[in-house]
Amino acid sequence: MQDISRLVGLVKERFQMKITVETNGTAKQPFIKGIDLLTISPKMSNSGQLKFLEIRVLKDLLKSYNCQLKFVIEDIEKDVSEAMELVDMLETAVPVVLQPQGMNFSTPIEYLDFLRNLWNYCKTYRRDVRCLPQLHVLLFGRKRGI
Repeated sequence: MQDISRLVGLVKERFQMKITVETNGTAKQPFIKGIDLLTISPKMSNSGQLKFLEIRVLKDLLKSYNCQLKFVIEDIEKDVSEAMELVDMLETAVPVVLQPQGMNFSTPIEYLDFLRNLWNYCKTYRRDVRCLPQLHVLLFGRKRGI
């Protein structure tokens, strides 16, 4: 991976923009110096890539950067429970973003209904949890590679 700290610095200086980088959190990357927010999107069991989950690396990233955790949700009860168990294991107060997995819905209305049900379910958790849509799903539907 290339060091993008110079690019981050130039964008922030020239355009006065805040920079957010998203990673799956499998390795600590020194290339993200100067960013404003690190979004860590750990792979959960619904991704089939749980073997890449590294608690030690996630804890290190959470200590090193201003972070939020993002989880893609397919099954509300199962996936939210798994996400919150991981948050508990990380032993830190960090904002959590939950997003419906977009490939399971045939219409934007079905997607938004799921998002509303997810939000209602998450109101019971006493944490900073946000439920956000994947905008590309609402705009382009179930197409991959968008």
